[in-house]
Amino acid sequence: MKRHPPEELIQLERLAVRLPTSHHKYAYIQTKYHQLKAGLAGEIYVDRVLQEISYPRGVKVLTDIRLEINPHFQIQIDTLIVSPHSIILLEVKYYAGTVNFNEDSGKTTKITSNGETDKYDCIIHQLDRATVGLKTWLEKRNISIPIIPILVMANGQTEIPVFPDSLTLKYAKQLPRYIRRLLTETESLQAYPSTSIAEMIIANQVDWRMTPACERYEITPAHLIRGVLCSSCHNPMDRKRGHSWICPVCKKKDPRALETSVKDWFLLIGHTISNKQLRFFLDLKSSAAASIIFSQSGMRRLGNAPQTFYTMNKTEVNSVVKSR
Repeated sequence: MKRHPPEELIQLERLAVRLPTSHHKYAYIQTKYHQLKAGLAGEIYVDRVLQEISYPRGVKVLTDIRLEINPHFQIQIDTLIVSPHSIILLEVKYYAGTVNFNEDSGKTTKITSNGETDKYDCIIHQLDRATVGLKTWLEKRNISIPIIPILVMANGQTEIPVFPDSLTLKYAKQLPRYIRRLLTETESLQAYPSTSIAEMIIANQVDWRMTPACERYEITPAHLIRGVLCSSCHNPMDRKRGHSWICPVCKKKDPRALETSVKDWFLLIGHTISNKQLRFFLDLKSSAAASIIFSQSGMRRLGNAPQTFYTMNKTEVNSVVKSR
């Protein structure tokens, strides 16, 4: 399964483009973006490492799994290796520096090379939550198969002074040998139709409702840069009658600038948009111009005039934006 950028990473990329550098949260947004980007790179690296393994027949590797355990409990799993005898659950982390685990305080602490300290929610608790959630989900379907959780450090330079006792932690390069051994050791256990389990997991994934970035990071939408923005230099573009959008700064034409800018609204501000809101956000001169954009965009219309709004689903919104 192909691994896709998480929606939060896509939102942060577009938020960094729309947020003025003078904004008091700009530095935080940039830091958060680079953290998530490094995390995605770590997951992709682990995917490549796992390709070194010659899996026994019936083993399926799943990525980016999201399941609803109950209406108030959902889990996200980086990687599942589903065999007929066990399920190996991988939680992948990419940290640069020294990492300390403290289950009592519920925090994982990272100390960077320049001495800065960052604290995160406890990874051990996070992995346990995913493991228990998956176990519960399977038991509801009368499947009782061993689940083996592994915390994976994708960065081989990460220093871990004390390895936690309550879970298995491996560096990415250790995975092929360790997983081959696990699959061999569990062969004597009861066999389950792994293909059916994998297909059931894929079919029952949930699509979480996207929280707009301004709401997620408590940023006032009015603070965002307006207009159709150039994808090269991120300056507002001009459009002359009969011509495509042209950047007055770098002089480049961008045939997708309008589409990307419209989708910025859904990523950053809200799930629906009106003619008036589109005119304001893209700095358009007339309601007729906004109406043309709506008719050409394929957005779905909701309600009747004068309370007419437009919307599009998350897949459509995310499709135009690619992580840098």
